[in-house]
Amino acid sequence: MKFSQAPIIVDLSARRVSCLSGRVEDDGKVFVEGYSQYAHKGIEKGSITDPEQLEKAIIAALRSLEAQTQRIIRNIVLVLPSRAIQTQTLTKTISLQTNQVQRSDIEALIQSAVADIPPQYAVLHAVPVGYGIDENVGIRDPRGLFGKTLSSRISVMMTPLNTLKNYLGVFERAYVKVDTCLANPICTGLGVLTPDQQESGTCLVDMGSAETTLSCFHRGSLIHTSSFGFGGFQLTESLSKAYHLSWHQAERLKTLFGTAMTTPLGQEETLPFQVEKGHSAGLPITRNAVAQVLQPPLKKLILSIYQSLDQINPKLRFRFEVCLTGGGMNLTGLADYFSLLGEHPCVRVYPLQVETKSPDMTMGLSQGTLIGALRYLHLHQTLRETPTLNNFFQKIHRMGLWLKQKIV
Repeated sequence: MKFSQAPIIVDLSARRVSCLSGRVEDDGKVFVEGYSQYAHKGIEKGSITDPEQLEKAIIAALRSLEAQTQRIIRNIVLVLPSRAIQTQTLTKTISLQTNQVQRSDIEALIQSAVADIPPQYAVLHAVPVGYGIDENVGIRDPRGLFGKTLSSRISVMMTPLNTLKNYLGVFERAYVKVDTCLANPICTGLGVLTPDQQESGTCLVDMGSAETTLSCFHRGSLIHTSSFGFGGFQLTESLSKAYHLSWHQAERLKTLFGTAMTTPLGQEETLPFQVEKGHSAGLPITRNAVAQVLQPPLKKLILSIYQSLDQINPKLRFRFEVCLTGGGMNLTGLADYFSLLGEHPCVRVYPLQVETKSPDMTMGLSQGTLIGALRYLHLHQTLRETPTLNNFFQKIHRMGLWLKQKIV
């Protein structure tokens, strides 16, 4: 799929609609023409719970982007939230039509995996993770090699068909056509990780406002993904309950003074906040006290993440680099707390550097997904959806034309 204009990327997270218009230059630099975001509460656990509120947020974010780019937006590329996506790894083997591997053989291998997916799911991506020819395994690119059989472990990312219909319906009501859908974990990895990190092995933990996504990359491919219903909002809620603060006060306390680690000085550091109600009303709050409130929910999340890694391979956390990203990772000391509980060093990673149309344009640290979506489209200039998804979009488009004719 080629774009005559800079593509419009829309990222739907649990609490925010983010839009970006930009392109990737031939030298790999990312140029952003416009960026907007709008808060909403229309998605829970990857499913739409309030379509009207989500539609209003989408329209508001797109209008802001239209004002920046001076263009009418009719087509977009949609990044689906992580919790709307399921991943299944299938091992497939086919016989070669000739004794030499051709591109058509690789496509047939991928299609054999897609064919095994139940019809109630729409396939977003089907990515081979290494190849094997006859008894030889660990082959990166089999094209041109000789053998009798071709095999691969194929990571298939999919979403329930009804869930996809609901998302497309919201955009249809906003008079916007979705050209194609991408999976959040793949886009985020491309937006914050270097090619070397994706090649050598990286476990990427992306904490957003209401969910956290774990994505594992190796040899340039996404090999595992899982999501957890925990994010920065849950930390704010913990502070609000502990100190009887309003939501906005608790969010301010977390943003300015939140920390995941206690320190000797933190016990004496009194913050400009005090407990509002209860038997401790009027008492000042120290920085260490804030850390002690935040540590239990963080510990539960971190242990769940490492438990998920251990289920794949107990040695994975020690063999792969663990990287943290997302707006929720701005909490002071969080990387150190991850390292402490996981017994393995963790590092913060940030969205890859971009050039913007205006020097006044600011993008948050959580917008690596949008940048990664642009890079994905650049890497797949001739992007072709899988037959399942492509046919589904064609049916939706024909249905929209029929409805418009009836209304007129």
